[in-house]
Amino acid sequence: MTDIVEIISREVLDTVTVAGRFELPPMFGTDYTAFCDPSGGSSDSMTLAISHRENDVAILDAVREVKPPFSPESVVQEFATLLKIYGVATVFGDRYAGLWPTERFFVHGITYEPSPKPNHSAREGRNIQ
Repeated sequence: MTDIVEIISREVLDTVTVAGRFELPPMFGTDYTAFCDPSGGSSDSMTLAISHRENDVAILDAVREVKPPFSPESVVQEFATLLKIYGVATVFGDRYAGLWPTERFFVHGITYEPSPKPNHSAREGRNIQ
């Protein structure tokens, strides 16, 4: 959470968050987009976010974080199951670990597509895009 606090203040998040709501169930006929930040399972969390648009508003529907240590393979399987529940066939992600995320998600029926924009860590003093 420290990375996001450097970019977005708690006050700003509170103004756009519905109190007591932690996740929205999938809605029939809605097109969802997902982003995964993979990890090898030993030092960083692996995260997944699923969202959709309503007019010009982005809605964050589901977020998952798995903290290390964990089995990357089991987390990919867990994330793939959630993606399928939301009808997501393609997840975008950073270019971490070369082809590893692409191959592992493919095994579970999900296409992993490297994001066209770079994802730089705030800890490195760069902008997250």
